[in-house]
Amino acid sequence: MNKTETNNSLEKQILELCQPNVWRWLIRIIFDWLLVFAVLFYAHYFNQIWSYALAILIIGPLQHAIGILAHDGTHRRVHRNPKVNDFLTNLLGLAPLMTPMVKYGEFHLGHHNHTGTDKDGEIEFKKSMAPNWSLPITKHHFLITAIKDCLGLNIFSAMKLGGGLKEASKSDLLPIVLFWSLAFTIIAYTQAWWLPMVWFMATMTSFWASFRLRLFSEHIGTTGTHRFEANWWQKLFFLHHNIDLHYEHHLYPAIPFWNLPTARKLLTNEPIIPLSKLFKSYESSELSQPTFISSNELESQSMA
Repeated sequence: MNKTETNNSLEKQILELCQPNVWRWLIRIIFDWLLVFAVLFYAHYFNQIWSYALAILIIGPLQHAIGILAHDGTHRRVHRNPKVNDFLTNLLGLAPLMTPMVKYGEFHLGHHNHTGTDKDGEIEFKKSMAPNWSLPITKHHFLITAIKDCLGLNIFSAMKLGGGLKEASKSDLLPIVLFWSLAFTIIAYTQAWWLPMVWFMATMTSFWASFRLRLFSEHIGTTGTHRFEANWWQKLFFLHHNIDLHYEHHLYPAIPFWNLPTARKLLTNEPIIPLSKLFKSYESSELSQPTFISSNELESQSMA
């Protein structure tokens, strides 16, 4: 098989991997929600400070997992019908996390279109919280930061994630308003006021720790995307639903998360390193801030 035939075969296989499957997505996100409900049930069953604290610690990463699945919805990988896709993504993913879909979509798709350039909103986000995202960074600093996140000591950094609410349109905020209006109606009727307290405390603590660690694995110290492999506990705490295959996701954003492992097997041109080795390299990096290339320079390179 010559090079042209090989490329055509790869393109055909990639195209087949891009097909949405609403049932595969629904099964995963419903399972995540069942885990959330189970944790909440047992927290209230024991009804002790330690049980609620443990629930907060566990629910944050589960919120992050739900957010990763909603991220697939932003790429319209849930359902072929855009309206059904957006409805399910809002109802089961973004609205519970107080995230406006259109605003988030603009931010995230802009990140994909301008990865590593001065037009990449994710870099601006990281720069706004310097030196939290600056290198070098040691393993000890990672650990201390994660503990402080889980204790709520970095709550103001976490609150910056909600900045998009201020700029979102009324129509974009509507799903959030409807979801939480219904949720608080049920909470008021059952007098279960502890539920939103646990949920939002998890958002401001362990969710933020999970979110931060995941972002450190993706683009820090490079204008591209790191390609790495994660172990079981990293996948359990902050690299849910194949988000560790971020290199493949950036190459082919139309591939839903369940097909990313297959895409990785098809792409053999870039080496894969252990995540622990990547984090170790951050200790000796001389970069002092998130790295980017100017969009003008990128355009010049593409024309060369």
